[in-house]
Amino acid sequence: MAFFTHWYDLLSLAMVVAAALGSLWAIKVAGKGGDGDDDGDKCESLLASGGGEEGAIAAAPASLWREQLWMSQWQAVHPAVLLGLRAAAAATMSGVLVWDLWTYDWSIMLYYTE
Repeated sequence: MAFFTHWYDLLSLAMVVAAALGSLWAIKVAGKGGDGDDDGDKCESLLASGGGEEGAIAAAPASLWREQLWMSQWQAVHPAVLLGLRAAAAATMSGVLVWDLWTYDWSIMLYYTE
């Protein structure tokens, strides 16, 4: 059984890899900004350091609050804006799903699960 790929398969793979690397980069630099804490209980990065890096601060489990993982690091963005963007994305995805069901009937779900 031969394995054959088209050029657009490689383009799709490149986009997924670029998105994954961009996400890892954003997570890595998210912890580098100071949040004004003077007690020294901050982590250098959200990623666990390998321990071999000089000057890396190990993240203690209690040093990250649950809210910090979901809030924007950009303080100018109001949480209502983030909620609105997420609601718009959910509405758009629901609309596309309804359109697919209207156009192709329930058999489109077979395509999505394969």
